[in-house]
Amino acid sequence: MQDGEKMQWTKWFDERAKSFNNDHEKVGYSSKKSMSYRYNICLSNIEIKENMSMVDVGCGVGNFEEFLSENYGNINMFGIDPSPNMVKVARQKNLPAEFFLGDIIRLPFKSNSMDCIISIAVLQNFDGSWEDALSEMVRILDQGGQLFFTTIDRNYKGHYEYEYLTDSEARLNTRSYVPKEISKFLESLGIKIIKMSAFSTADGTELPLHEWDKFFVYGIKEKIN
Repeated sequence: MQDGEKMQWTKWFDERAKSFNNDHEKVGYSSKKSMSYRYNICLSNIEIKENMSMVDVGCGVGNFEEFLSENYGNINMFGIDPSPNMVKVARQKNLPAEFFLGDIIRLPFKSNSMDCIISIAVLQNFDGSWEDALSEMVRILDQGGQLFFTTIDRNYKGHYEYEYLTDSEARLNTRSYVPKEISKFLESLGIKIIKMSAFSTADGTELPLHEWDKFFVYGIKEKIN
């Protein structure tokens, strides 16, 4: 990659979808257990309701949809990802979900139409405007709808997991965020922050903010702009 060029994350994940056998490796997780910890953190915070509509932004190969279908029923699930190979693998699983090829800043859903938006470990592998990405998620969320996402904390003082990535290009281009900036921006969009905490990918426990390099945001859309 030449100086000044952006990391081609879609191409990077597209290649992983073809090159790795295990689904957790396709999407960049170190282990299936580490992946499931993220999903459990999500599902222990959001409220699952029968027949709710849920969009997984950056769904990869449909791992979350598979996890959800094994533990919950009667959810209208939608996944969207910019990687053609990821979406292809997801569709081949024949899960009770619809998968779309698309962009995080141009989601193919009507405004105020979804009950829940989740996005797990996506923003750190995104080279566009995080404000545009979050605004688009909030746009499609209905009033009273739930928003949950995870990413990397720039205020963490220890060693980041991504520092151990063997792929130097991915390691150097992984992004982190300031939690306070994220929460302030979401509040300006009408999101009430319910919880913002760190969590361990070693054992799946929730921690005070800044005590692990990963954190999650859970909020409710209070008003329609």
